[in-house]
Amino acid sequence: VFPLGGGSAAPIPAVSWFCVYAALAIMFDFIVQLTYFVALIMFDQKRIEANKYDCCVCVTRTKEDPVVQEAETTGQEEEKKEPDGLSKMLGTYMDFILQPKVKVLVLLTFLGMFILGIVGMTYLEEDFDPTSLLPSDSYVVDFVNANDSYNSNNDGIAVGIYFRELDPSLPSNQDAMNKMVQDVVALDQVDAEPVFYWLRDMTAWLDGDDVSDETKNAGFNEQVAAFLDIPENTLAYGQDIVRNDNGDVTASRTFVFFNGIGVDSQKGVEALFDQRDVTKDQPLNDGRDVNGDWVLFTYAGNYYLWEFFSVIRVNLASTIVLGFGAVALVALISLPDPRMSILVVGTVFIVDVELLGMIPAAGLAIDPLTFLALTMAIGLVVDYCVHIVHAYLEGEGHSRDEQIKTVMTEIGASILTGACSTLLGVLLLAFSSSKTFQTFFCYVPRNYIARCWARFHLHPGRFVFGRSSE
Repeated sequence: VFPLGGGSAAPIPAVSWFCVYAALAIMFDFIVQLTYFVALIMFDQKRIEANKYDCCVCVTRTKEDPVVQEAETTGQEEEKKEPDGLSKMLGTYMDFILQPKVKVLVLLTFLGMFILGIVGMTYLEEDFDPTSLLPSDSYVVDFVNANDSYNSNNDGIAVGIYFRELDPSLPSNQDAMNKMVQDVVALDQVDAEPVFYWLRDMTAWLDGDDVSDETKNAGFNEQVAAFLDIPENTLAYGQDIVRNDNGDVTASRTFVFFNGIGVDSQKGVEALFDQRDVTKDQPLNDGRDVNGDWVLFTYAGNYYLWEFFSVIRVNLASTIVLGFGAVALVALISLPDPRMSILVVGTVFIVDVELLGMIPAAGLAIDPLTFLALTMAIGLVVDYCVHIVHAYLEGEGHSRDEQIKTVMTEIGASILTGACSTLLGVLLLAFSSSKTFQTFFCYVPRNYIARCWARFHLHPGRFVFGRSSE
């Protein structure tokens, strides 16, 4: 709950609300387990004591019925209960893992995986293909691929230059509009003037010989109306000029093309920052809020994606740091031995570094999908680590090796069963035609495999640095 709560501080709305929803869902789940579920268990215990059948509570068991008396099992009988086959197998496996040479080998193996994870992190890239949200056999994907193929030399991104809350009839405002256009055209990403720019083209039209003196001497609104009365001009500029009932121009726009960017996220981020600097430098924008108060600005649908990539690294790092902080705080509060909190945080850190390093190895990149998966990973990794540490600290009268063997024999089967059931739950995602689900299938199993590997190998090996033998 706490790592996801820290993730809710992310400025990316989708990630923030996902973390809020997940944290509340987990919190309510624990509340139900501590209240409603316990009450149901108590009712079931009363049913057993009253000799009622589980599937038909209205019928009382007779003495002749061969029903197993679960409630009559004593604590001594439970201690004498023979472990099942899986527990025996885990016990034998622990005998092997807890050998001194194997402990060293396990720690060296995880050190190597940790180093490989760090190396893999250096190859992390930001990228996102919107068609990954669609099934691979969708006609939209075919259209986008065909469009990219036939327009490989024309990857220009249409960017609108908007003018609002100013009177374009004033010469000073016209100069400001023209300056904004020229400054945007001067960017490295722009190769040419706007094809259609209504103020420039209307001024050139008024300077021509085909315009009557009456129109040239008329007011600005009348000139705009006469300019748009021409069918060709209506088709070219009609959608770019907004007028009120009095004929005043209240807002307008023109378009330029950002070239040489394509799907390169870093070039997109550079273009986003460059146009933002140009917009801030406009005199009419002085003293105005960047969040929606500018009168001269640019806009394109790609800005959302570029903005995401501009903050993804910082937000991913801050989310991970907040998650580790929450894990460390909870571990210090809930675990009686402070050294064990270091063990938990260290394990979470190692596994998350390995998961980050697996992203480029799996052919993935940092995008909204992997961002969410990484946010979930912290909470998922810490879950079972704390379970094992709690069980280890509760035992008494054992040496380190005996205690960890007892712990893994008693709860190891439950952990392994939970991991396998989760893997089976996501197995069907492998057959999905959507890259979104394929990404989760590719990442979630790696997450669980890394977690199980840490629980059954790293924890037993690192407990050598834990509690002293008694």
